Amino acid sequence: MQLTFKPDFEETRQFWRSFWNDENNRPAILCVLLKTGKDPVDRPRYLSCFDGDLQEEAEQVLHWLETVDHLGDAVPYYGFEFGADTFAAYLGAELKLAADRGTSWATPFVKNWDDTEITFHNNGHWWQRTLEVIAAFRSRFDGQLLICPPTLVANLDALAAIRGIENLLLDMMLTPHKIADAMQQICRVHTTVMSAYAKALSWDTIGCIGGEGTYIEGRQSRPQCDMSCMISPQMFEAFVKPCLVSEAQDADAFVYHLDGSGSLKHVDALCSLPEIDLIGYIPDQGKEQWGYSKSLYDRIDYHNKGQVFYSFSGLSHGDIKKIWREYRSKKLVFHTSVRSKSEAEDLIGELTTIEKMPR
Repeated sequence: MQLTFKPDFEETRQFWRSFWNDENNRPAILCVLLKTGKDPVDRPRYLSCFDGDLQEEAEQVLHWLETVDHLGDAVPYYGFEFGADTFAAYLGAELKLAADRGTSWATPFVKNWDDTEITFHNNGHWWQRTLEVIAAFRSRFDGQLLICPPTLVANLDALAAIRGIENLLLDMMLTPHKIADAMQQICRVHTTVMSAYAKALSWDTIGCIGGEGTYIEGRQSRPQCDMSCMISPQMFEAFVKPCLVSEAQDADAFVYHLDGSGSLKHVDALCSLPEIDLIGYIPDQGKEQWGYSKSLYDRIDYHNKGQVFYSFSGLSHGDIKKIWREYRSKKLVFHTSVRSKSEAEDLIGELTTIEKMPR
């Protein structure tokens, strides 16, 4: 398979194959470099396809791709979102766009769990908009880039979106059996939507790109649970973990999006799940630098879990080499910057010569 904007894509596919099989001799290195003599072009804004013109969106994507090189293991892709509650919208919730267009949220519609059946609204506006975006971009860019569809924020977050946070927290205490049943329904819909994504995007033949820039020849999921910051470890074990195990069965790669310090009390529980391949931690604002969260990264690695390190962490190339040498896991992904293609090649070459420390 070839991609116009990634001439060495076949080689990149081979690397990612070895990565997921734990046969890699270096970490994944993702770099996007502005081409010499080109002026920067912004990628489309978050939520720009919420109600925007898709032809204009495609033109902006094309102009951006023409100005950059995807180096190392980076794969060119277009990712689109309707907001964190997109999965809830697939269940029938209405989405409201903020005035500044920076976020959106779902309007809760569940009044009583006894009268509610959670189903996939495949004829609803937001699923049809999803198919419209995919069709428009596949017709324009197949063979040039990959498409990353909206993140499926399921489990408790989806229930909070359709019921309301306060109501859901009360329900979890007063009628936990009803929430357990609702979670099972959520898991069934997740399976259905993942299969629908796979069909619309030909994941089983051309592979899948994830929101962290990770590629796999198969299916990939990016679970998260922001509600976890509001619940006890006991509730996480009872309600969230079973749903995560179910979600993992729908994917070949499972990359957990760990958002904010409030969720850290559940890290050990997350790391106990063999289904999770990678964890990508998003620190609180102002604490993005590596040093603030090093103990957390060390703790995750102690459990031999893979990790995604974002460019905002401020890691130098020397830091990347040190982490690769010292960490147990081989599933490490680094978003980093380089000044030239040769610098990226040199970094990757040096990493292949580093032997990991015995454990």
